[in-house]
Order: sequence, then structure tokens, then C-alpha cells
Amino acid sequence: MCPKPLDKRLGKMKQQLIDPWIQYMQWSKTNPPTEPFRVKEKQQYSPYHIANMFDNVLPNLKHGNDGLIFTCKGTRYVHGTDNAILKWKPPHENTIDFRLRLGDFPLFDPEDGEEGLIPDYDAMPTSFKLLVNHSKNDYRPFQHDLTVTPEEWTMLKSLNQRLDGRIIECYRNAEGQWKFKKDDDGTPRWRDDKSDANHISTVNSVLDSIEDPVTEQDLRGSEARIKDAVSKMRKGEQQAQEFAGREAKKRKFSEANGA
Repeated sequence: MCPKPLDKRLGKMKQQLIDPWIQYMQWSKTNPPTEPFRVKEKQQYSPYHIANMFDNVLPNLKHGNDGLIFTCKGTRYVHGTDNAILKWKPPHENTIDFRLRLGDFPLFDPEDGEEGLIPDYDAMPTSFKLLVNHSKNDYRPFQHDLTVTPEEWTMLKSLNQRLDGRIIECYRNAEGQWKFKKDDDGTPRWRDDKSDANHISTVNSVLDSIEDPVTEQDLRGSEARIKDAVSKMRKGEQQAQEFAGREAKKRKFSEANGA
């Protein structure tokens, strides 16, 4: 199915996966039927329904969201990065996964009768370095450190988890500071599901989108132009189909008359 365009892939998905699953659940004699997992078709929207997406659809999604995806209808499926797909995210969702490296901890005298100072692991470290993946085993410091407030440091300590060396999802706030992305409970969004932080190529791509962003207002302002472009595209497709139909009739007529 990979070489097929989007509409054909979606049609096959509905025909071979969604509809049979629904039929099975209706046929199942258990009441309610046992579902080890759920299969649901994701609703698609026309690209010019932007205002409706922002005003009605996105705020009411049960699972939340991190932006919009504009998928090309006429291209094949591509594994990995697909340059025919446009992804839009609000600023706080435009994130980078870094490897966190804690700086040195301040030293103090525990006054235990022994000579020398020891690290005060209760105090904030001197820095929270963000490391970028340049290649395998080649991590280099990002140009900015992670900004952590005393309150956030208290929260981080209370987790009683390893902090140094973990992959952490971060974003740049309106003040230009890099902050960790928070989960619903206020704790950092650790990317323990990943073995490596984002590659430098991904980092540069995200930085470009941050420096020269497409805003929600930009998308809203483009709605009329997108609708006009889609209308022209569909009109062109219809004309092409009509022309192909006329040509097919001509060939059939010619063959019938021995031409």
C-alpha cells in the first residue's frame, strides 16, 4: 500500500481493518464484547477548515494534541521523514529532546570532624547543561542551559529519581529561556522511551521553525487562499476526468467502426 496515495490508503484501511473490526465486535457474543484494544479511524478534515479546527475540534479532543498535520493527498507513504507532509505546532509544543547533564554541586563542610569539603547534593548544581546528539557517542553542549527555578529544583529532588544523563523534552519560552516540558502532574517529560537525544539536524530544523514561525494567526489568515486553491485543484481534477472519459469514448467508437 505504500506506493498508493493517501485516499487509497485510507480506503483500504477502512475496508480491510476498520469495517471488519466493527463487524467482529457486533458479531461477538460477549456482552459487552471484550476489547483487548480499540481501533478507531481518525477523522480527516479539509485543509481550509482551520478556524473550525482551532475553535472547536482541538479544544475538545479527549487525548489532547500537539498541533496540526497537513498531509499531501497525491503522494505515496514515506518511511521516516516525509517532505510532502507539513507539521504545525504552537510555540510551547515546538520541542527538542536533549540529554541533561548536571553541573557541579556546591561544596560544604559537614562539620563531622573530618577534613575536606563534600558536595551538597541538596543545593542546586552550578548548571543544567543540555547536550545535543551530533553522532553516536558524540554529545556536545547546546548554546543555552536549561533554566530551573528553586521551586522546580525542589520538585526535581522530590522525585527521588536519577536526573543526570536522562533525555528531557524542552521548549523555548517567550523570554528566550529553555524550560522542560511539563506533564499533567507538573513533572518533566522524560523521554526514557528513547536511547538518544535529537540529532543536530533535527535540532537545527526546530530552531529554524522557532526563529521563523508560522503562527496560528498566519494559518487563520491563509484559510481563504487555501480554500480557493483546493477548489481550483478539484476543478482541474474533474476536468481531467471528463477529458479522459471523452477520450475513452472516442477510442471505443473508433474501434467499433474499425478505424
